[in-house]
Amino acid sequence: MSTTRHVSWRALLARAIASPSERASLARTIGVSSRTLSRWAAGGQLPTQPFDRLQRLVAAMPEQRDALIASITAEYPDFIMSSIPTTHYSIPAEHYRTILERAALIPDALRFTACARALAESLVAQLDAGLHGVYITICSCARAEGEVSVRSLSALILARTAPWQPLREEAVPYPVDGETLEGYTAMTGVLHYIGNTREYVGTLPFEPWEHIDSICVVPVRRAARIAGVLSVASSQSGYFGEQARRDLVEQYAYLAMVLYDDNEFYAAEWIALE
Repeated sequence: MSTTRHVSWRALLARAIASPSERASLARTIGVSSRTLSRWAAGGQLPTQPFDRLQRLVAAMPEQRDALIASITAEYPDFIMSSIPTTHYSIPAEHYRTILERAALIPDALRFTACARALAESLVAQLDAGLHGVYITICSCARAEGEVSVRSLSALILARTAPWQPLREEAVPYPVDGETLEGYTAMTGVLHYIGNTREYVGTLPFEPWEHIDSICVVPVRRAARIAGVLSVASSQSGYFGEQARRDLVEQYAYLAMVLYDDNEFYAAEWIALE
């Protein structure tokens, strides 16, 4: 008679994080620290009702999904398989239409503000339907008169929901330098995110900020040139550990291209933030 040997989810995790780079990558995706993953693999206890993190672990290891679910359920009988997130996002056609209509019909002097506001409203509707809190900022390359290079970004808060205070009046732009996640994203020209800011121990430049537990920053680009970045933060830990949410923010960053004139996009060698 044959027997089936079941491998524990902790053993599967240990194999998946054997190298430091794999461990760091998985930790970012799930929204925990590398140290936390090592502790789980070694048999350490999880907090009470640790299902959100375990769900993200299963989602991040699709090839081991069935084995992980079986083992996790054996250890945590209350674990619910059907609650594992499989969300897919895309920008609704009506949102595209609203933003593109404004870009086409509104005078140039008002286009940036009107389109940015519509973009933020759409993002809030999709990412904060559960009213957990998002903070959306657009940061534009700002080249001073007489300067060849871009030395800073001009940041504008587009929207924020509870636990942050809502915007009660038109936000005032403020400067952003290269020692921020937004500035670093503009200079590197690629998407960066932190799944769990409270436990993050990586090398990305990020200063802890009240209520920001997860953040995704995406460049606004046209081909190889950059006009700025779209930054979306959440009050939920691990929120941007889900690939689908990062993909959605990236879609909106593509759409944000309509906010800028062609001469507001800069080649990488011209962006030298201080």
